[in-house]
Amino acid sequence: MAEKEGGIVKKGHEEGIKIAVALLEEFGLPLGLLPLADVMEVGFVRSTGYMWILQKKKVEHNFKMISKLVSYDTEITGFVEKKRIKKLKGVKAKELMLWPPVSEITLDDPPTGKIRFKSLAGITKTFPEEAFAAGHTAIGCVLGYLVTLICRPPSEFFRFTVIVTAFGNTGNLPLAIVGSVCHSTDNPFGPECHRTGVAYVSFAQWVAVLLVYTLVYHMMEPPLEYYEVVEEGIEIEEQLPINNISRPLLVEAEWPGMEDKETEHCKTPFIARIFTSISNVSQTSIPHPDSLEEKGPRSPKSIRCLAEPRMVRRIRIVAEQTPIRHILQPPTIATLLAFIIGMFPPIKDFVFGDDAPFSFITDSLEILAGAMVPSVMLILGGMIAEGPNESKLGIRTTVGIIIARLLVLPLIGIGVVFLADRMNLLIPGDQMYRLVLLLQYTTPSAILFGAIASLRGYAVSEASALLFWQHVFAMLSLSMYTIIYFKLLLSYI
Repeated sequence: MAEKEGGIVKKGHEEGIKIAVALLEEFGLPLGLLPLADVMEVGFVRSTGYMWILQKKKVEHNFKMISKLVSYDTEITGFVEKKRIKKLKGVKAKELMLWPPVSEITLDDPPTGKIRFKSLAGITKTFPEEAFAAGHTAIGCVLGYLVTLICRPPSEFFRFTVIVTAFGNTGNLPLAIVGSVCHSTDNPFGPECHRTGVAYVSFAQWVAVLLVYTLVYHMMEPPLEYYEVVEEGIEIEEQLPINNISRPLLVEAEWPGMEDKETEHCKTPFIARIFTSISNVSQTSIPHPDSLEEKGPRSPKSIRCLAEPRMVRRIRIVAEQTPIRHILQPPTIATLLAFIIGMFPPIKDFVFGDDAPFSFITDSLEILAGAMVPSVMLILGGMIAEGPNESKLGIRTTVGIIIARLLVLPLIGIGVVFLADRMNLLIPGDQMYRLVLLLQYTTPSAILFGAIASLRGYAVSEASALLFWQHVFAMLSLSMYTIIYFKLLLSYI
């Protein structure tokens, strides 16, 4: 290999260990950093810092002080410099059930007694962010439920009120704010401000994308009165309960081919049927699955369902009535591909880098990304063009959602982020990381609500009105909280 030209090579276990220990001492690295066994060859190129180690078998070592299990392959390579090994290959650190490759090992300078393992997959460094992205949504759901209890929206907008309070704009608005903050060279977050800010926003997006195309899509299912009832023909011999409702035309359009597979209680929209107690819908108008199963014939399938725990049955029904094609939308496919490419360095090298064979793909995506934020703003303008005149949500509920989303949730976010900081759950010293987390609690509701409302044919005017008023008041609340965030974050710099 070209990297090994001009290098010093020592063969055999004893000679190899000596040069390895000498290099660790010379560059200020811990002597126990490379627990090797049966070393065959160790080499080092002084001019470039390139080092390679060959050993007979793979070694796994548990660093008890940091509770980290690290695996060392039979070939280890990297570039050694003062208190750091970069472009490292052949070393993996276990995170949860995964073994992401470690690309860099760094000691703090000046010394703080800490050593950092940086993963190629980003799991070691950025794992907390996805947890906080999901946490912000969970807190928003609780807050949305409190809004429904206090403001008492019309019953058909119960679920709509909860999710529109819970799900904020975690994409284009944070990207626009990061771009505005980082556009000058004297920004307070350093020279890597824009790159790290965009990376954090993008990584937080995958949680939102998965939730939108699963939970939100189902929670935006229209109530029963929004469906067109299909009259039954006289040729149907099955005797249906009096209160049962035939399958809506909207469901037929979304899930073709389900007609032959449905059972009696499948003909009632499953969100209304499963979560009827939450949305305060009368039990007399929507029969519960248990009652339908008791009235219907005791087929083997119905007997199996009765034996299941209630929560398991509800999860199974949701999963069975969620065709995979509705989940595998372009954003979720892009998220899965990003994880696959990021988790496997050989694939990553084919896509990223100036000399990568498929670098034209990343160049094309960068061009599209430059037009993404303006394009989304145009879509937002089209959604709120009708104004707030047609909403049936009510002034009290509208005001409650705006106050909860734009005023109360950011205050909760400040408490959550700074509590996590006190518990050492965040990246030490990275203020851009904290800013992105705080922005997730501050933005108005997601623009995608308008698209899903149009797709489902439900609450289109209400979604348009809420987006209109939220973005009007967000000009004040977002500016106010951004100033507060800067005051809080810069006081730690």
